[in-house]
Amino acid sequence: MVKKRNERKDNQMTHLLRLEGEAEKKRIKKLEARKEFQKVKKDLLLKKLVQVAKDEGIPIPQGADATSVLAATEAQNRSGKGDTDVQMTPSGSKVKGVIRKIGKIKSRDKMQAPRISKALLLAAKRRGAIQNIKVAKETLYGRKKKMAKPDGKERARDRRLRKAREKRERKSYAQLTAFCSWLCWVCGVTNGHSAV
Repeated sequence: MVKKRNERKDNQMTHLLRLEGEAEKKRIKKLEARKEFQKVKKDLLLKKLVQVAKDEGIPIPQGADATSVLAATEAQNRSGKGDTDVQMTPSGSKVKGVIRKIGKIKSRDKMQAPRISKALLLAAKRRGAIQNIKVAKETLYGRKKKMAKPDGKERARDRRLRKAREKRERKSYAQLTAFCSWLCWVCGVTNGHSAV
């Protein structure tokens, strides 16, 4: 027969694990919904900017997303109504092992975003396609992180980068001094004077 306190501990542990699993699923679902919303918002903004570029005679922005938006817009115009089919593309393999560069995966989205000229953004604002240029840039390229916390202290990521850089510098200096002392020993130099 199982003791009551052990049974209570088991029940409590399973309950906590279940709550943790549910919270994780909820967090993942919320994150996916947010990404989907941002993607839709970005596509709508690109469609507006492409339309303004065509009307104003400004060069259409070149980029991975711009070309796909142009193709989607032309296909939608040909069909006459919004097509809800999604073109499925094979996803790349997941990153395994150590990610050597901090922020490597996040920067990929920014690289794929098309470069929008200032003239196009000003024309879009003038025509009423966008309300604020700064918000439009944030939608396209994502928000830039602030250099410091609100209390003025250094961000944790910057601290990690700085510490790693300082460690590399110390290591290279130690190697340099060791090499110099070895070289002096080989050449027979002591205290700046030759041994001859």
